[in-house]
Order: sequence, then C-alpha cells, then structure tokens
Amino acid sequence: MLKEKIREVVHRMDDVSFPELVLRFPEASGDSVFCGENETLIIWEGLSQECIGALRSLLSEGAVVLRMLSEIDALLIHATVHKGGLNYPVATRNKKYAKPHWLPAILCKPSISRCSSH
Repeated sequence: MLKEKIREVVHRMDDVSFPELVLRFPEASGDSVFCGENETLIIWEGLSQECIGALRSLLSEGAVVLRMLSEIDALLIHATVHKGGLNYPVATRNKKYAKPHWLPAILCKPSISRCSSH
C-alpha cells in the first residue's frame, strides 16, 4: 500500500521531496495537484490520486508533516531530482491568492523542533 511505503521512507530518510517520492514509487505519479489549505496553494503537481489520498491521511494522522521551505532551499532540494521547482510564483504566506502559487514544502517525520505541521 502506497500510504505505508510513504510513511516508511519518510521515517527512514526524514526530509523527502515530492520528486523523490515519484522516482521511488512510480504509482505516486499522476495528473493530480496536491494543494494546501486552498486550491491556490500548490504543494506539488503530477501526483496520483492514490498518492494525494495517502499524503492527506498521513498528514491528518500526524504520521508525517510538511516542512515549508524558502524558495532557495526548495530550488536547491528539487534541482537534483526535478531540475527546479514548479512554474508558479512562490507563496510567501499560507493564504488564498488570486492565482495559483507554489507553496514549497518537503515531507518529514514529526519532530517539534524541526517541522511545523501543515
């Protein structure tokens, strides 16, 4: 089950980017967009519905958390796997925008000192 695979890799590796998930688990790839608290905050695109469902479930259970990144950190992390980030303006705050914005984030295991939950 993809949910358990994601949980396992995040707990083993800690900081896991969305491109890493897709490379590791081909079934995570798809045509869907994973959004934040509203449809204008795009966390990542090109994911399967199964992957998005697994992520939402893991996040709501507190089994994994999203760690928001600065644009520079996000581009550095994603550059090794995805040749950069998404082609949207970067969200500077967790709010509803008039147009879609990229909310750079990675998955990590819960830790009060390092991660802030979404």
